[in-house]
Amino acid sequence: MSLEDTEQKVLNATRRHLQARGGDWDSQIGLDDAICQDLMIFGVDIEDYVGELEEDFGKVVWTIPWLHFSDQTSSFRGGGCLFFPPWLVWRLVRRLFVPGPIIPRADPRNHPYRLTLREIAKIIDEGGWPQDRQL
Repeated sequence: MSLEDTEQKVLNATRRHLQARGGDWDSQIGLDDAICQDLMIFGVDIEDYVGELEEDFGKVVWTIPWLHFSDQTSSFRGGGCLFFPPWLVWRLVRRLFVPGPIIPRADPRNHPYRLTLREIAKIIDEGGWPQDRQL
């Protein structure tokens, strides 16, 4: 498969994901859009998105460090949900000493690390996240 084919399949999978979330993203996405900052795929939504990519590309998509490239503020999944009650108690106690919100809000548009659809396609085409690539 060529890189152009991979790019098109990544675009198609992304459109399917965004439409399943209830958005109308047919013509609004491009290869230079970042998953978190531009397409607002972050938090627990990442796992659904990667699952959508996995249908087309297989397990290679799980080699990408998705959580690094997406805002995971106050995001709980799987067994992590068991930690929510103690986390919330901690946040309430912390609030007594440190100003700020009890539950921090995600700010995906300003997340410092970008991962574009073009980069995702390239990583998939190369067989996975390079072992020597630094974050």
